[in-house]
Amino acid sequence: MNPVIYCRETGLHAIRSSRTWRNGIFWEHLDEREQAEVLRDASSRLGDCDFEQLIRLGVAHEPKSNEHAELHVLVSRSNKRSRTEPILPHSCSVKLPPGSLLKLTSGVYIVKPELCFVQMAAVLDVPHLFKLGFELMGIYTLPADGSFGFTPSEPAMTVDSLTAYLGALPPIKGKRNALQALPYLLERSRSPMESATVIMLATPQLYGGFGMEQPTLNHKIELNEEARKACELTEIECDAFFAASLVDLEYDSVYHNNEQQRQRDTERETAFACMDIIVVRISASQFKDLNKLEAIARLLARRAGKQYRVRTRKHKLQQAPLHGALSEDLSDGPSDNGEKGDDDDAAAEIA
Repeated sequence: MNPVIYCRETGLHAIRSSRTWRNGIFWEHLDEREQAEVLRDASSRLGDCDFEQLIRLGVAHEPKSNEHAELHVLVSRSNKRSRTEPILPHSCSVKLPPGSLLKLTSGVYIVKPELCFVQMAAVLDVPHLFKLGFELMGIYTLPADGSFGFTPSEPAMTVDSLTAYLGALPPIKGKRNALQALPYLLERSRSPMESATVIMLATPQLYGGFGMEQPTLNHKIELNEEARKACELTEIECDAFFAASLVDLEYDSVYHNNEQQRQRDTERETAFACMDIIVVRISASQFKDLNKLEAIARLLARRAGKQYRVRTRKHKLQQAPLHGALSEDLSDGPSDNGEKGDDDDAAAEIA
């Protein structure tokens, strides 16, 4: 059988499966020579796809009927693209940077997370692209099967790895959108709720956010002597620390509903108060109310010595799709276990 390279939505399915069940991405990166050979021989023929093997590897899921889910595969431009349902071939006309492909097993390959993000950037709108970037850089993953909840996991990529990859990648569809999203992506978010809150508060008003400063996620603050007396700790980790505002933004999940956790929260707030840091808590119900989110944005601006202003007349129109997209996958804790493309016609592409 000829090798098959799974990409786009199918590659993302495999990445989420591995992060869910293996807590990360541990497949082998191909070197330049191996990658060139695999791309040269890559197939889009149905006969080269072993569905039972793909289900075992987490590349595809069990069919709910007699039909299998679509499989997105990557082939070289020189290869003939045979389109047979459920195979959707995409041609590569550029020389990909070494390490762009990962080997799952003999004959089965996927694109690395950075390339998968670029490919998805060609078909996702801005809100969903932000969500995907935070997820792949976060310490959680959404389920591959699209079910509700999330699972803790090691990051699939980082700001540095995506920056380096985009720098080495020739022009392809999705690259421009990925570059535009990159400055607003942050690492190590713990949950979809934390990602959604930060995206709403810190992305520019042009995209529907409130345009606040970017926080540091899971930031550890060393306590001074007075603060240590309040909680008997030497440091405290913040969900999202807005340095200019001296605000620790915390997400209240179901785990904050027991008495022991509430006591720890109180001690933490007292310790931070000794250092002129305030703790602002937000719940899923608060997130769903744009007026309450705006109140937090105004607080952040005021504490940073600034005045909150709406700088574009289209802000409210942009807020609705961003807020709606970010509200889709929200939950209080881990689970048990529209399209836009580049118009860069002059660029070589993965189409």
